[in-house]
Amino acid sequence: MPVAVQSAVVSGSECANVHKEALTKSSSLRRMTVEFGTKVRGDFSERRLRQGLAATQAGRNYSQFRLYCRMLVVCGVVTLLAVGSMTYPSGAPSQVCDDVSMTPTYHAQNCQATGVNNDDQYILTAEPVPGSNGRVKVTLTGDPFMGFVVRATTPGEENLGQFIAKESNVEFQTMSCTNLTNVAVTHIDRKPKSSITLMWNDQNNGNYIFQATTVQNITEYVINIF
Repeated sequence: MPVAVQSAVVSGSECANVHKEALTKSSSLRRMTVEFGTKVRGDFSERRLRQGLAATQAGRNYSQFRLYCRMLVVCGVVTLLAVGSMTYPSGAPSQVCDDVSMTPTYHAQNCQATGVNNDDQYILTAEPVPGSNGRVKVTLTGDPFMGFVVRATTPGEENLGQFIAKESNVEFQTMSCTNLTNVAVTHIDRKPKSSITLMWNDQNNGNYIFQATTVQNITEYVINIF
């Protein structure tokens, strides 16, 4: 007896649906592949970008470091040059007032300064002002200097005189002299000078001796200016 064979017949519409579904899945797979590839390339590009930025920043940091080092060197040279022409900026220490020769101790002790006695480098004069009731005009002139000390001494007795700031042509500060026979003033800045005039009020009946010290720079000074 013949065996019956049942054949499966697929309609045209069903075949079209299967084909459409296969195309949809294939398109979706391609899209996922493209998206994955784009993401991979994006991650790789981002890493390269970050590495580039890091290298750029490192280069900038190195350049800034070199610039900073150069600035330090320049500042150091400028500071050395400035110190080389500097005096004690706010005036001589008070102990200078009581020293016999008025040696600028800061320069001598800390800067290996060399001092010389006055040998016509400077002229110190004291002229009574006629009709002024004890006024004395004290003038110090000579080679340019930055710092100074001018002292009035009354041998053997207390000095009652005083320097008058408003009648002098240079600003100064009064020094604290332990020895009461001395009254002295000193500079308050290191501006170059070649002449100063101080007004002195004599209350010692003409019993006074003026003496001066000048500082040209941090390593040179002149003492015993009478």
